[in-house]
Amino acid sequence: MLLERITLSDISFVFDCLVALREEALYDECEFKRYLEINSLFNPGPFSILVAREAGEQVGMLTCNRFSIPRYLGFGIEIEEVVVHPRYQGKGVAGRMMNEMIAMLSLDASVRKVVVKTDDVQRAGKVYAKLFSISDQIIYAKAINRL
Repeated sequence: MLLERITLSDISFVFDCLVALREEALYDECEFKRYLEINSLFNPGPFSILVAREAGEQVGMLTCNRFSIPRYLGFGIEIEEVVVHPRYQGKGVAGRMMNEMIAMLSLDASVRKVVVKTDDVQRAGKVYAKLFSISDQIIYAKAINRL
């Protein structure tokens, strides 16, 4: 399993993954590309879209955010979206993606915590429960500027 930052050649694949996740598109692929370009998401930064590849094939994608945790002199990573392309679902790809992500993050001594939040609509909780402990923290959220 290889996780790499999104490139121009990955746009259609990632767009298809996101459509599969939502079961509908709220925007078209051109708008998605414009969003990526305007927000410099092809460049290194605190937010990443990573494409998972096995045997040279795109199999899934995930998004993550890096946030600072000054009280521990480090950083945390929030994994936001984990999507396996429908062609590869049911084959353990999500678990391999998450294991690779954790292995990559373990190499950065400044990363103190990896967080995954889920509403479990897509039944992803089963994969997360194998790799993460369930936190007793409460998450507060407010949706703003809906699409």
